[in-house]
Amino acid sequence: MKFASWTRDGFQLDIDFYDDRHSIDVNDYIQSNEWYLVHNSAAKHVIRYPCCAEPYLDLTFTIKLKRIADFYTYTLVLPCVLLSFLTLAIFWLPPESPAKIMLGKVND
Repeated sequence: MKFASWTRDGFQLDIDFYDDRHSIDVNDYIQSNEWYLVHNSAAKHVIRYPCCAEPYLDLTFTIKLKRIADFYTYTLVLPCVLLSFLTLAIFWLPPESPAKIMLGKVND
C-alpha cells in the first residue's frame, strides 16, 4: 500500500512514520483462520523528478500473507469430492434397488 499526496510536494507536506516505526503495528491484529501474517515492513521514498525542484514523498507499506491450504481443503474441496462420489454411487446401484431411490431423492 502506498500513501502519498497528489497535490502537495515534499516542501508543503512532509509525511513520516509515527514514532519512527518502520513496520506496521500489529498489537491489535487478530489471527485469521485463513491467512498467516508472514512479514510486514514500511519504507519512505523521496522522489525528485527532472522537471521539478521539489521532492515528492510517499510511504510504502508491504504486507506478506500466506494462505492456509487446510481451510480450503476442509470447507470446499472435501464436500465437493464427497458429493461427486455420492452421485456416482447412484449410477452404480441396480435400477430396482430401494437404496437408489433414497440416495437420489431431492427434498421439496
